[in-house]
Amino acid sequence: MEHRCAPCASLTIEALIELAQVDFQAHEFPKEAFYRHHESFDALEEAARDGCGLCQLILEEWNTDLCPLEEGQQRSMYSIAKQLQPSDIKLSINATHLYGRQLIDEALVFDEIMVQVGAPYMYDDDGYDIWGCPVLLLTLSISEVLCETWTHADESTADTSPRIAGFRIGRFETDEDLGSRRNHMLARQWLTDCRNSHKNCLSSQEHELPTRVIDVGEILDTEDVRSTLTKGAKGHYVALSHCWGCAISPTLTTETQWPFQDSITVTTLPQNFRDAIAITRHLGLRFLWIDCLCIQQDSKPDWENESKRMGLVYRNSTVTISAMVSAGSKDGILKLSHTGSTKSKRATINISNRQYNQVVTIRRKDPNGEDLRGLDLNTALQTRSWTLQEYMLSPRHILYGQSMIYWRCPHHFVSPDGLPFGNRSPQSAYKDPTQVLHSNVLASSPPGPLGNRCHSM
Repeated sequence: MEHRCAPCASLTIEALIELAQVDFQAHEFPKEAFYRHHESFDALEEAARDGCGLCQLILEEWNTDLCPLEEGQQRSMYSIAKQLQPSDIKLSINATHLYGRQLIDEALVFDEIMVQVGAPYMYDDDGYDIWGCPVLLLTLSISEVLCETWTHADESTADTSPRIAGFRIGRFETDEDLGSRRNHMLARQWLTDCRNSHKNCLSSQEHELPTRVIDVGEILDTEDVRSTLTKGAKGHYVALSHCWGCAISPTLTTETQWPFQDSITVTTLPQNFRDAIAITRHLGLRFLWIDCLCIQQDSKPDWENESKRMGLVYRNSTVTISAMVSAGSKDGILKLSHTGSTKSKRATINISNRQYNQVVTIRRKDPNGEDLRGLDLNTALQTRSWTLQEYMLSPRHILYGQSMIYWRCPHHFVSPDGLPFGNRSPQSAYKDPTQVLHSNVLASSPPGPLGNRCHSM
């Protein structure tokens, strides 16, 4: 069992939530209602030397984290903390999905511990405020065993995770190997849930396939794929939204169109396309649409004809794979992230004194941690001129980032760490226009005036 000092042994998530119910504003350290940990920084150091796991984690992070000073200089948080008087250690709990200063009534998940040493600010000799040591942020997460139970996109299926006073505790651990079995299963479950459970999402009706699609075969196939002329047939298919980057080879041309109908050697394709084929197979779907493999690149008439149909291609797709961070076709979609969060030092905290065997993991917060809002604003795919059309017209997306996969449909956004919609999620700037554009393919129109407008289009 992990060794704990007396303050850490007495610490529980339940105690932190009870304090938050007295005084809580999201992302703000409380003025009075906090957990009194160690009476001084020296006492924290002594507990860490004696082997307390949480104290070691806190101390290690203060040694690592740097604080900006004037004229571009930096100092470690440790060096600042050592000079503070008083230097008592205080803890509080936070909900990162909330916007700044939101109240506890809006919280659904508590997933962060804030650690404050000494006063948040002091006064200099002239009576001016000067900041003390910045708050240290630590992430709360639940075990992988519990994460395995949360494969559905609907919040109701997450009831197996620990709860205190109605609040879910901790974010879910994620698999940074985007091509892992777990991530493939998660993507397929999201699609299944949307098709079976979301009343206002895409109907199960088959639509006319694009002029050409790539037949990827079955889920366990490792054989080559082939181009198929659909001749007006109906079916379910996946579309790829991606950045070309440099010149792509091979592509569909007058010369390759007939050989492609016999076979396309998968190993000759750029990594993005190979990954899209793997994803399509794992989703249990057979057909994939990729622009440069399904539109003749050296035929102006074919390009003009197919470009007019591009809107229908994305709107009628069963789901669109969005390669958010791949700057070019060779970059790949199913990346193995090396953020280091899975290897960082960890400790545990009891959920409550009544359940001694139930703990939550605490680790350093990744300062470069990925979220869907950041991907929506800053990634390679969002720099493409075609992106807005593909984003708005596709009713469903599986979005592949650097370290996580995400889901978007008319019903909601989903992040695999289980955090609800909030300040880590994209703004729904195109919600009304997309509902209008999707009106002919959704199972039912949205309620209210917008739904009436959709129905009349």
